[in-house]
Amino acid sequence: MPFGRVEEAIATGSSQSGRAGEGNGNGREGNGQNQGVTLTNALTAAQELHAEAKKLPADVRAVYLQEIKDVGALFAYTDPETSILKGFLEQRRRIALAEQVNAAILGEWA
Repeated sequence: MPFGRVEEAIATGSSQSGRAGEGNGNGREGNGQNQGVTLTNALTAAQELHAEAKKLPADVRAVYLQEIKDVGALFAYTDPETSILKGFLEQRRRIALAEQVNAAILGEWA
């Protein structure tokens, strides 16, 4: 299911093609070829996630779609760590996301 793949990648800082920290140490791949593959994988997963979010009940759908939009906007910045959206990259947010994913997997969604 796309939710798990994307949220796991966000929570751990990794992607399907490798760990985000590999390369030049700034959280992005060292060469353009690997970066393109990683970006393509991330965009594909985001599109799948968006399609799944559209299937959610109306009372929570808007919240998830807005989150996807906000997180996806990070791709627009060359240095997202200094952007106005940098809060999405903070460790406390990653931990909260990981807890939500774990709860969903365990069927304890509150």
